[in-house]
Amino acid sequence: MKIWYCFAVLFAGVSTALLEQSLLAFDPTPGAIELTGAAILRDISDPVGVEIATNDLASDLEEVTGIKRPIFKWDVADGVHGDDLPTGSDSSFVIIVATADSPLIRRLQDDGKINVEDIRGKWETFRTALVPNPVPGFEHGLVIVGSDKRGTMFGAYTLSEQGGKSPLHWWADVPTTKHTHIYALNKTTTHGSPSVKYRGIFINDEAPALTSWWATKSDRNDYTFDAEFYTHVFDLLVRLKANFLWPAMWGSFIPRPGRIFFTDDPRNQQLADDYGIVVSTSHHEPMQRASNEWKADPAHGEWNWVENNDEVVAFMEEGVRRAARNETYFTLGMRGTNDGPIEADDPVAVLQDIFQTQRGILSEHYGNESAASRAYCVPFGGLC
Repeated sequence: MKIWYCFAVLFAGVSTALLEQSLLAFDPTPGAIELTGAAILRDISDPVGVEIATNDLASDLEEVTGIKRPIFKWDVADGVHGDDLPTGSDSSFVIIVATADSPLIRRLQDDGKINVEDIRGKWETFRTALVPNPVPGFEHGLVIVGSDKRGTMFGAYTLSEQGGKSPLHWWADVPTTKHTHIYALNKTTTHGSPSVKYRGIFINDEAPALTSWWATKSDRNDYTFDAEFYTHVFDLLVRLKANFLWPAMWGSFIPRPGRIFFTDDPRNQQLADDYGIVVSTSHHEPMQRASNEWKADPAHGEWNWVENNDEVVAFMEEGVRRAARNETYFTLGMRGTNDGPIEADDPVAVLQDIFQTQRGILSEHYGNESAASRAYCVPFGGLC
C-alpha cells in the first residue's frame, strides 16, 4: 500500500461516481448494448488532452475486461483510420470521445445522430448517448461529447471509473474491478457544469515526507518532482474532475534551493496544460515565478520592491512570458523575503504600485489584463 501523503488541500477531491447517473451495467439489460470489446474513436483535430484520455480509457477498459481494444482516429478528409482490430475486439461497437466543436461531432449532429447545441460553449460539461450507425463500419456507438477539452476528458474518465478503474489506482493502490461483460445503458445523460469553477490541490509542506518517498519510489537521489511525478498528480486530478494546481514550492538542501515546478523539469508546465490543469502559484510566488527561482540566482539581489524594483519587475515579466498561452491563473501581489511581510514605511502604497505594475505586464502580453485569470494576494497574512 502506498502512503497517501498530506497535500494541503484547496479542494477535497473525492470520487463522484456514486453521485452521477450510471452509464454502464454488467449484466444484460433491456435496450443496453454490449461494449466489452468495443473500439475507441477520437477526432484527430481535438486537443492533446483528449488523446491522453482516450489512451487511458483504452488501457483502463483492457484492465477491466482483459480485452485489448484499438484506438481509431477520425480525420475530416479521410474518415476513420487506424490499426486493425485486435483479436477479441468487437467491430460492431465503437466508443466515440470528442469535443462538441470537432468535425466528427458536427457530422454526427448534421446527420441527426446527436444534438449538442445546448452544451456547446459551456464550462466542463459532457453528454453521453447511444447512437446507431455513427460512422461507417460500426453498427452502434456510445458517444461521449464534451463542451470543451476538460469536459470531454471528464467524460472518458467517468466511463473508466464506472467501469472499475479508481482515480486512486496509483496513489492508493486501489485494484481495478474486473468484469467479463460491460453494457452501455440506452439513455442520454448530461453532466456539468460544475458549481465550483476551479478545483484542485496545493502541494505544500512536501519536504521531507513526499520528497523522500518519491526519491525512493522512483529510484533517484535528486528529490526532484519531474514530469513523471506530475503525470501521476495530473492523472489523479482529471480523474477526480479537478482542474487546478499550486505546485510544490518548499525550500530544501537537495537540490538547493528547493522545488521549482517550472525549471525542475522543462516538461512540467506544458504537461499540465496538456492534461487541462490550470497552474497557479502560492500566495508569495507572484506572476508564475517560484520563490526558489529568485533564490537560485544570487545576482538577483534583494527581494525588495522599493530598493530593487527593476530586477523584481523583470523577474515577474519572465513568468508571464514563459507561461505563453497555456491556461494559467496568475497570482498578483508580493510578500517579503521568506514569506514575510513587505518591508516598507507604507506597505499599502507599495502593494498598490505592485498591482498596477503587474496589471500592466498582463495587458502588454495579453492585450487586455482581463484576458488573463488573476488572483490577488495581500502582504499581511498570505491570503488570496
